[in-house]
Amino acid sequence: MVDAKFKILDFETGRQIYMKTPDGKIIYGNVLVGQKLIFDGTESNSIYPIKEYRWDLDGDGEWDREGPGGKTIYSYDKPGIYNVTMMVIVRTPDGTDADKITHPVVVVEKLLPPVAIIDSKVIYERNNATIYLNGSASYDPDGYIHSYGWDLNGDGKWDKVMVNKTELKVNKNGYYTVVLTVYDYDLLSNSTTKIFKIDKLDGNLNESIKTIEIINKLGNATDVKIVVNNCDVYNLTVEKEKAINISINPDGLNEIDVFANGKERAFLINATSPVKIFIENEIYMGKEIEKKTPGFEFILLLIALLLFAFRNR
Repeated sequence: MVDAKFKILDFETGRQIYMKTPDGKIIYGNVLVGQKLIFDGTESNSIYPIKEYRWDLDGDGEWDREGPGGKTIYSYDKPGIYNVTMMVIVRTPDGTDADKITHPVVVVEKLLPPVAIIDSKVIYERNNATIYLNGSASYDPDGYIHSYGWDLNGDGKWDKVMVNKTELKVNKNGYYTVVLTVYDYDLLSNSTTKIFKIDKLDGNLNESIKTIEIINKLGNATDVKIVVNNCDVYNLTVEKEKAINISINPDGLNEIDVFANGKERAFLINATSPVKIFIENEIYMGKEIEKKTPGFEFILLLIALLLFAFRNR
């Protein structure tokens, strides 16, 4: 009886390379093009002595390596998905027996970080409020999420780990900061921050008024919704430019979520920074791009050359 098993390790670090799908399926990846790998079949089991290992490393149906050693070194020169098969052959009293196993190996040209997303809902009760937090919409564009870390009070330390859903109970008014960090199987990470204004409980709420500008560059009147700190909602129609006053936390960061033209974008701002939000093909915040006459740089260069020639006459 034979039980064939193999794993893939990074040659330099010895780290096992794998991903696990939500249904528990193991995929070997992500592997970088040119990355030196160790294919290790030494954990294969048999009550009989292992005679030979055979490897189809490029998935073409042909054995690339054969021999008594349970490890082989290999690298890929092109991205793609390769179905790698290992066969283990053992000596038995009656001759030989064998088992084989196949795993897909994902080879990529570069690694992409995951994307952290928080969906949330605030429920007020008699003397407290519960902020329900859901990170299950987070994703990895080239693989799967490995783990989650929740900082529920903005102190930089994880309060909850490994779970994609959690909650925060509060009993007084204030601004509450939540950070979700997600990690993928390539050891890359990404974080997102949400700020919640709680204003229906006991306790004072320190607020100030801030003016923000909305600049519509679409060429037609556009409906814009702005949500500040996941609490206050401002609905407006912007033809070209419009300034509005919003309530903010003067002592820390504030979250502004902007919805317009079928798109959504979140920004973190403080009390002192000027805020201009531009609505175009994308939603972005910053200074308006300076407009210059076409060929303006060429005219400046020409003038500089003429002055240089005049001075050297």
